[in-house]
Amino acid sequence: MKKLFLTLTMAMLLIFSLTACTTQQSAPESMENNENESLSVHFDWPHYNSIEELIERTSRYIVKVEVLDERTELINISLEPTMPSYNINTVHRLRVLEVFYGDTQPGEIIELAQLGGQLGNDSLYSHSFVPLVTGDELVMFLYGACPEEYSDFPAAKFTGLMNPTQGIYHIPATRDAGTMGAMTQDDSTVLESVHPENDLVLTIGDLARIAQENQQAE
Repeated sequence: MKKLFLTLTMAMLLIFSLTACTTQQSAPESMENNENESLSVHFDWPHYNSIEELIERTSRYIVKVEVLDERTELINISLEPTMPSYNINTVHRLRVLEVFYGDTQPGEIIELAQLGGQLGNDSLYSHSFVPLVTGDELVMFLYGACPEEYSDFPAAKFTGLMNPTQGIYHIPATRDAGTMGAMTQDDSTVLESVHPENDLVLTIGDLARIAQENQQAE
């Protein structure tokens, strides 16, 4: 088995993940010759100094979602139809339960792609990968995979976490799942971060404020 280890800055993240679309790279040769290959990658993600900064920088959605299922697939992230570029990604289908920011509606299905997974004889391990559990209800801060002008390209339908450490939160266990009215009974309630190293604090009051500002902007 071949093992490769890479440390990537944010500039390289734009190449290897779905933060942007890239150019030529065919499907891994090992998928064609049945040779096992393992690749490990590490990204230096942007760090947000406050929850306000994370909110301001979020480019696509701030939503409460339910995790429906997951699959692993090769995603073509190239802008050139004749020069495909494939990465192994784990894709989770998410049902939108509540919208705080972004052009989506409750009930819609969005797809979150994270670099990493195993497909055939190939495996790609990303240190920033966040395992998700089917049925979990979470609040996520998401970006769009490609700029709007590239909406016709294969990767454009996917979203990604703004920061895997700071961009995903559990709904408090004491809070009944439901609408914004149910969630705003106590604005000081803190949402539990999925990642233990997250230094940001997100409250239900923050989400209520985001939703109100989003409605006023429409």
